[in-house]
Amino acid sequence: MKIFYTLVVLCTIASVGLADFSQTEKDTLLNSINSARGSVTPFPVTTQPYYRLAWNDELANNSAVAAAFCGSQWMSDRGSAGVYGENVFYYYSEPSAATVFNSMTAARGSYNFDDNSCQDGYDCMAYTNMIWGATTQVGCSKFNCISTGANNWKVVCDYFPAGSYPGVQPYTAQQHSSTSQLSTSNFNGLLKFKSNKMAAEEGEEQQLEDPDVDAVKVPGSGNFDWRREGVVPIPEDSRDCSCSFAYTAVGIMQSRVAMKKGTRPNLSKQQILDCSSAGNNNYCTGGNLNDALLYIRDQGLMKETDYPYVGAAGLGNRTCTYDGNKVVVKGGWVRFSEANKQDIIGKCRKYGPVGVAMQANPDFYDYRTGIFRCAAPVGANTNHSVLLVGYNQDQDYYIIRNNWGTQWGENGFAKISAVSGEDCGIGSNRAGSIDTVDV
Repeated sequence: MKIFYTLVVLCTIASVGLADFSQTEKDTLLNSINSARGSVTPFPVTTQPYYRLAWNDELANNSAVAAAFCGSQWMSDRGSAGVYGENVFYYYSEPSAATVFNSMTAARGSYNFDDNSCQDGYDCMAYTNMIWGATTQVGCSKFNCISTGANNWKVVCDYFPAGSYPGVQPYTAQQHSSTSQLSTSNFNGLLKFKSNKMAAEEGEEQQLEDPDVDAVKVPGSGNFDWRREGVVPIPEDSRDCSCSFAYTAVGIMQSRVAMKKGTRPNLSKQQILDCSSAGNNNYCTGGNLNDALLYIRDQGLMKETDYPYVGAAGLGNRTCTYDGNKVVVKGGWVRFSEANKQDIIGKCRKYGPVGVAMQANPDFYDYRTGIFRCAAPVGANTNHSVLLVGYNQDQDYYIIRNNWGTQWGENGFAKISAVSGEDCGIGSNRAGSIDTVDV
């Protein structure tokens, strides 16, 4: 019955004028794909095959069936099952081979091979399917969905063997200069904690009082994970700027507001970069988390929508546009731990997520899942700041939130060994945090 249905659909396609690619269009599209594969950067290694694709009529027929579904079914059964790699495109007028190829490569500039990631807001699967090293065959079809009452054309392209596996690069590359944007700085962001005094008068030190976080707690012993309490903000992406100190500081503040009020406001990172002394002159080369927390204590933070993040693009015209009337949260006491594992875990357990320093080595860029272990002790030689959100006592690892987007690691989070010498320096440096007060 299914074979009969397929034949009916294919007959329908044949009855619609200009519904599928001509032989000339097929040749043009195939040549364009192979030309793009032949010019990928970085270059593939020569010790493994990197094939020129061949046109496959069976794949094209499967694409034709999927295209003829128009809006009633997005992908083919084989595409949905992962037997074929499959991409679907829609157009308001009949697309040429060049138009379809442009759709395939539209995200090329947004794909970073070394990070195996796509910029937020883009879908790179059409591109990675096209350049997948192990793929050998392709077939595409287009269908005029106007004949079914819709207002568009649908194009489906199938690849075999399928590719674009999560966490796997499209091919093995030759040695090359890295273009990774999962950047760190050479500046230690946590070793210069300043005095925590908030004096009413010169020389008078006030007592620190516990913040009002009684409504949200984690277990007093054993495993804990602040994500389970709903107070940890979704990991963001600092993109082309090594300003982890600002993202960590804002993450602490967001969690404190969530613990107190049950909401996680989206707060400005760029305000810290432009208006505080926390960053280096080039804030994309690092900064000091404690200075960022002290700035939040004194000035508060505006919303992200009122002071949006621009990262490296803002270095050429660095201007502080702080507006005190738009401050939505203010900080209270800046707190920091002793430089040891137990006190860091204790502060995180008692007060909420805290900022910690670590060394992010090249292997950390490629982290996908599991418990990450640094190969050797790093001590105070740190270059990156992350948000510590939990600890697993059973397996002795920290749970951290990074600022490299949700495509990195375990949806933007990582497990890092808490064993001394394997902990990437987390247990050898102080952790910092800040309380929140009402505006």
